[in-house]
Amino acid sequence: MSNDLLGSFQLGGLSGSFDTNTVIQQLMKIESMPLEKAQDEYKVLQNTQKAWDIIDDKLEEFYNYLNNFKLKSSFLKKNAMSSNEDIMKVSSNGNAGNSTFYVNVKQAATAGYIEGQSNIDDKSKTLADLGLTSGKFKIQMSGLNPDGSAKEAIEFDLSKYDADATIDSVLKNMSSKMPDANIIFEKDSSGSNFKAFVMNKNTGEENFTLTAVDADGGKFLGSILNNGTSLNANDTIDTTSSTANYKGILGKDAEIAIDLNGDGTEELTLNSSSNAVSFNGMTLNIQKESEATDWTKISVEDDVNATYDNIKEFTDKYNEVMKFLYDKLYTETEVQGKEEDKMTDEEKAKGVLKGDQNLRNIFEKLKSLRFGTIEDSSLAYNSFASVGITSGISSSLVESNLENARKGLISIDETKLKEALRTNSDAVFDLFNIINDDSKKSGIANQIKDYVWDTTKYKGFIDEINGLEGSLSKEMKGLSKRMLNLTRKINMKEAMYVRQFSAMEQAISKMQSQGNYLLSKMG
Repeated sequence: MSNDLLGSFQLGGLSGSFDTNTVIQQLMKIESMPLEKAQDEYKVLQNTQKAWDIIDDKLEEFYNYLNNFKLKSSFLKKNAMSSNEDIMKVSSNGNAGNSTFYVNVKQAATAGYIEGQSNIDDKSKTLADLGLTSGKFKIQMSGLNPDGSAKEAIEFDLSKYDADATIDSVLKNMSSKMPDANIIFEKDSSGSNFKAFVMNKNTGEENFTLTAVDADGGKFLGSILNNGTSLNANDTIDTTSSTANYKGILGKDAEIAIDLNGDGTEELTLNSSSNAVSFNGMTLNIQKESEATDWTKISVEDDVNATYDNIKEFTDKYNEVMKFLYDKLYTETEVQGKEEDKMTDEEKAKGVLKGDQNLRNIFEKLKSLRFGTIEDSSLAYNSFASVGITSGISSSLVESNLENARKGLISIDETKLKEALRTNSDAVFDLFNIINDDSKKSGIANQIKDYVWDTTKYKGFIDEINGLEGSLSKEMKGLSKRMLNLTRKINMKEAMYVRQFSAMEQAISKMQSQGNYLLSKMG
């Protein structure tokens, strides 16, 4: 150990040269061995924390996947078909039941608008040219926001615009500030003047109203919509009113007749403000209206291949996690031949959890869950094996299958699983993801998800090991105190050696002086 306070010195005499600095360094090297051992232990704990962080990240990624996999709309895939996609297109999710019915589109949803005659003959004219440099008006939609609150009126103040701005640029700017409407300004059929269309962006029976806040605002509305005839303050134009100069057209809701039996009789009527109509887990997308007596056949059936692919993805994800844990627990070794300060965190963490009992507990629990059963006799399938998901060990006792069994891997009998999906796809979903307050009656994938959550959550199994208050942190805090005490003792010991050797140097120097004096007297 070096000491900047102690310079090296040589003592001659009868004993020859004596390097006290080297002696102190050698003594301090011995004294420092407990500290170096503690520092090595601390590095191991740091790397162990990194290793658990990597485990936690992997399991959280798996949990996020399982959290989406549990949804029936994600798990089960359906084929939805329309016999006439010129009239209606259809899509569905896993919540849609298998069914066949017929639709007649009586009315497609339309958007309301106001069409007004303008007295402006050139859209490049400025507000100053048109005498429209001041005034206020507002637009109010009658509908509700998605959260159920009333839509707020949007007010425009012409004095906020540059007087040299063209009427075309002003209308485009106003249009960009209206979330539910836009303004189109184009020449009328005569080609001499312009028409303005204020159009609702939303379909359905939603009225909207333009109101002149003051007289100048009424002049502006009159110029673009009322053939130059000004509106008075508080006058309105809306989609339910019309005059010789403008007309309001109220939007319409969609109306669909449903025939459940195919006998041409309307058993059900659907109404919607949108042309995308939700019905029994499906979305019916209206393209145009039907002829009065024309019925379009809609059918929904299981997409066995797509659902199989979803389950195959689950087994792949599960196997990926199990291989990962197995490698960390049994086969991964520390990185060799590379300086630690040049290693990545992942490299530093390699091999540190090999044989770790806590990691083994996680691995064995996940391994056991895959072949658990659901304790519910009402279910058509209560184990993975019942739908063809196994380790493969029973079919052939070859080494590769034994190795897969040791790793906890699973494989699929495609024929058996697809047959189960064709027979009862809902029961296959329940096998994986049915939710019950009694965990033993929950779906197997849901049991795995819940265990992974308990393992990775705040104050869960890994957090108790690797969290801020976990066992590793507590051990590192204790080790930090120990290293601090050892450092103090080492510093004190070094200072003691410096004092002792300094005193020895002074004593030897005094003896040499006395010897030299005696020799001089004798000579």
